[in-house]
Amino acid sequence: MLQSRLSYSQLGTFSLAAYPYSLKLLWSPVVDSLYSTRLGRRKTWIVPIQLLTAAGLFFCAPLVGSLYEAARIGPLTAIFFGLVLLAATQHTT
Repeated sequence: MLQSRLSYSQLGTFSLAAYPYSLKLLWSPVVDSLYSTRLGRRKTWIVPIQLLTAAGLFFCAPLVGSLYEAARIGPLTAIFFGLVLLAATQHTT
């Protein structure tokens, strides 16, 4: 979908949004070590990450459409980087 609107260098910039999955090994030990005994080891980070992801999707949805139409790749990459970072953290075990 983006290929029809963007140059190869812009597509390369947008591919940076996938980096959190490659780098999640750096923050997964921290996420797993910090927890509340009241909530439990997994719920301490799963619930906030899901809430942040839902809020991010809800509030960024209208913005993404306009950024896509204007081919503004910098802000679009930053939004998707944040969402992918949350998704990668969600899958940390």
